[in-house]
Amino acid sequence: SDSFPRLPGTVSAKQSAPEVASLSLCGVDPSVLHTVLDGHTDAVWSLAFSLARNRLASCSADGTVRIWDPCSGSCLSTYNGDSENGTPTSVAFSSTDATRVVAAFQTGRAVLYDAEASCPILTFEGRPAGGASQINQVVSHPTQPVTITAHDDRGIRFLDNRTGKRG
Repeated sequence: SDSFPRLPGTVSAKQSAPEVASLSLCGVDPSVLHTVLDGHTDAVWSLAFSLARNRLASCSADGTVRIWDPCSGSCLSTYNGDSENGTPTSVAFSSTDATRVVAAFQTGRAVLYDAEASCPILTFEGRPAGGASQINQVVSHPTQPVTITAHDDRGIRFLDNRTGKRG
């Protein structure tokens, strides 16, 4: 059988028969590929992975934000279960503090949660004057304690993770 060199963390192609080709992930723990995370009751909108904490965050049309242990498949915590902030649209782990996760909502709110203590820390003041503008995407600044949100009103807002105030 012909085989290409296998490099750690890469995808290698191997042809075992003329008509059959397969792909294998090199350097990937096979148990991770068999994990299914069940718990959301509606469509999942966004995922974020924290390499520092080995955690996965998800948000769903069911109104919840969940923190998962991707190895065991268990849900470690659930936020916004009462949908007080509306339906979450996007999640991101803080780049400067891996114990923090930000969730964005259709209501225009963004909330910073403590993933260790399973509680909200602050609600950002990023909603525009004159009403809500759905947040479509949330990202964490790579080196500063800043959350960046992208809104339906075509606005991009920078929010301070320490105060919750808009820049």
